[in-house]
Amino acid sequence: MLDFLIVGGGLAGSTVAFKLQQKGAKIVQIADVSRPTSSQVAGGMFNPITGKYLTKTWLAEDLYAALFVHYKDIEDRFQASFFFPIGVKRLFNNPENKAHFLGQIVKNNLQDWVEEIPASTRYLQGGLMIKQSGWVNVDAYVHTLRSYFIDLGIFSNQQFDYSALEIHPDFVTYKGIKAQKPYQEWIF
Repeated sequence: MLDFLIVGGGLAGSTVAFKLQQKGAKIVQIADVSRPTSSQVAGGMFNPITGKYLTKTWLAEDLYAALFVHYKDIEDRFQASFFFPIGVKRLFNNPENKAHFLGQIVKNNLQDWVEEIPASTRYLQGGLMIKQSGWVNVDAYVHTLRSYFIDLGIFSNQQFDYSALEIHPDFVTYKGIKAQKPYQEWIF
C-alpha cells in the first residue's frame, strides 16, 4: 500500500511528491502531461511584497527562506537551472507616490525586504527594489521532477478519473492503486 497518491503534476503536486518521496514515503504521482495546468499560467513569479500598501506575504520569513533553499537544492541535485532570484523594481510616479511608498516601508517594517532606488536619469523619481523576489521557470522545474519520478517508476501519465476513486474507511483505491486515506478528506 502506498502512503500517498498525488494527483497533479504542476508546481504544487510535483513539490509535494518530491518532499514526501525524500522523506521515505511510498508515493505515486498521477498527471496528464498533455493538459494545461494552473502552474503554466502563473508564470513562476514570486514577490514577498505586493499591492499599493506594500503588503508582506503571510509567513514571508518562513516561506521565502524555505523557497530559496528548496529550489537551489533541486537545481544542485539535478544539475538543472530554473530558479532566478532577481529584485523586482517598483518605480515612483511622482513625489506623492514616493512619500506614500516610503511611508509604507516604515509602517509595515519592511526595511529588510525593500530598498530605495535613488532618482537618476534612468529612474527620474526613483523607486523601490523588492528583495527576495524573482521567478521560477515552472516548466523546467516540473519537467526535472517528472523525469526523476519516471526514472523511479512512480509517475503515471494519465487523466485522473474521479469516478474511479474509491474511498474506504482506512484507505483509498484508484485503478488498482491502494493508498492510505488522506488526512484532509475534505478534498474529496
